[in-house]
Amino acid sequence: MSTLPETPTSPLASAILEGRAPGPIKLSAARGVLPLSRADLVRVLVHLADEDDAAIRDEAAGTLAAITDDDLVTLVVDPGTSTDVLDHFGGMPGASPAVRSAILANPSTPDDTLRRMIPSLSPAQIDDLLLNQRRLIDTPELLALLELNPASTALQRSRMEEIRRHFHARPEPMHHEPRPAPKAVETAPEPAREEAAVAQGPATEEIEEIVDEEDRVAAQRIMRLTTAEKVKLAFRATREERTILIRDTSRSVQSAVLDCPMLTDQDIEAFAKMRSVSDEVLRTIAGNRNWMKNYRVLFSLTTNPKTPIRVSMNLVAQLNPRDLRYVVVDKNVPEAVRRQARKVIDARNARQGRH
Repeated sequence: MSTLPETPTSPLASAILEGRAPGPIKLSAARGVLPLSRADLVRVLVHLADEDDAAIRDEAAGTLAAITDDDLVTLVVDPGTSTDVLDHFGGMPGASPAVRSAILANPSTPDDTLRRMIPSLSPAQIDDLLLNQRRLIDTPELLALLELNPASTALQRSRMEEIRRHFHARPEPMHHEPRPAPKAVETAPEPAREEAAVAQGPATEEIEEIVDEEDRVAAQRIMRLTTAEKVKLAFRATREERTILIRDTSRSVQSAVLDCPMLTDQDIEAFAKMRSVSDEVLRTIAGNRNWMKNYRVLFSLTTNPKTPIRVSMNLVAQLNPRDLRYVVVDKNVPEAVRRQARKVIDARNARQGRH
């Protein structure tokens, strides 16, 4: 049976979850006809799906199956959602990719739920979990399981190796295949590896973009940090520090900046305009539906020549007429994107002409 919530939202939900409600009330709840909030109702339904009474159990299962994916995503993306609900849908083989992605991104999702989900994750869902970098740092076992997922891409495996190299000592392999002998570079003495880590950071020409002397000093201070220290700083960085760290060459540092709880819309707008960030940062921003609701972020990504062309071309159609005309004549925008903007303008004009 499900673990009872510590603080039930309503007395009626509490009575059902604690087993104090009579059979008719539980049956009504299983049918979804009680006056409960959406969060309470789903909590109760998950609980009743394990009910001893077959009639109640079947009704609850049917009502759960009727909940739309949009409603489920709204629920399971909320950190305040019951862990029982997150575990139920995380472990459900038929859950949609959108629901699974929301559960992977939720910081409240139990580790046990993630352990069960990881072996069946798709490449896109592996990306979702890699974005939750703090979880993989705090729980090495999850990273070890993720490394065994055969669906991971070469780029994803590189990300995993980077996290392990900087934050975890490698455990004994979880399979019986012989490991290849390490290359000579991997056996370099510790000071050499430390020196290499310290060397990572914004290039000198990028530091020149930081006009304010205080920012320049901060950039020089950050350059002296190891990758692990930069990741820890990124989770609590000031806005100025985030602007410096997002330029770092390490994907772990970049991901930590984008996962910073203090990140603002203004930060994302600024990142979307930068030509000194990696294309991976820009691709990640473009893939975040919440950030892309901000039109200024959309426009900045479309006109940033560093944005991958396929990403920019997919965004062009969402621009307003004035900005489309700007893109057509902006010499800084890649030619393919400018041609796409012209096609969108011509298509819109043709549609208007038919009317």
